[in-house]
Amino acid sequence: MADSPDSLPLAEQPPDDQALLARAFWLLLDHGRPVEVGVLADALQREPAAVAAAVDRLEQAGLTRRDPAGRLLGSHGLSVAPTHHELVIDGRRRWTWCAYDAVGILGALEADGQVRSRSPHSGTLIELTFDAGQPAATDAVVFMAEEPCRSVIDDWCPLVNLFEHDQAAAAWARQHGISGAAQPVAQVTRLGAAARPGVVVGTRDGVARLLPAAPGRMVHRARIARPGDICFRRGHLPWDLRRADVAALALRFPLQNRNSGPGGPRTAPAAVRR
Repeated sequence: MADSPDSLPLAEQPPDDQALLARAFWLLLDHGRPVEVGVLADALQREPAAVAAAVDRLEQAGLTRRDPAGRLLGSHGLSVAPTHHELVIDGRRRWTWCAYDAVGILGALEADGQVRSRSPHSGTLIELTFDAGQPAATDAVVFMAEEPCRSVIDDWCPLVNLFEHDQAAAAWARQHGISGAAQPVAQVTRLGAAARPGVVVGTRDGVARLLPAAPGRMVHRARIARPGDICFRRGHLPWDLRRADVAALALRFPLQNRNSGPGGPRTAPAAVRR
């Protein structure tokens, strides 16, 4: 059963590819339209030929998708082209390649939103509501396939769907001979959020979005700041600290050495621009 990011068919990408996928994700999320490779190269401050070659490689692995004009349609599971899984995130309508992506993106961004999808077993419309990245109670489940794949988008994602309950998921899997297990929406939300550490680093000024944060490092996760609402679970920042000043905040201790500082627990420094 897929119960950690390491057990999913998502190989760790080199840092440059992680940065590319994360930047493309934000461009797609922010603007809601296909992204030109040249625009992506400018955002990454890299040569267009190198970015084009990387996009080719990532598309072959099923980690990106392009339209006939060569523009990026999706990255990190987020898509601006309609799919079976509709995602409304902070009022913006987008789509995802699979149910795992839909709930994981909302969880990673700690965003308000909805997921709409139909059960492949019965055709029933399933609607999930999220508040600050947490799903409301539901009987719905996500079927997490355990099938081998060459392309994440083409082979694995079509098998990872929402069902009205675990019995429907099990019946569908038996009917189609698919290995895997149904998991609660809340559990898959946590799993999907944990698999996207490079996406949720920084705020909307874009500075920290180029810095993927590997699990286990000091920067673990920071929520997207909203106007007048720069905060995290451990409290608010000073009100005179503008949203655009914050590049990244490390607000969670590593599991070890929690009392390593001379005055008690040592916090990670905040990366702040003035």
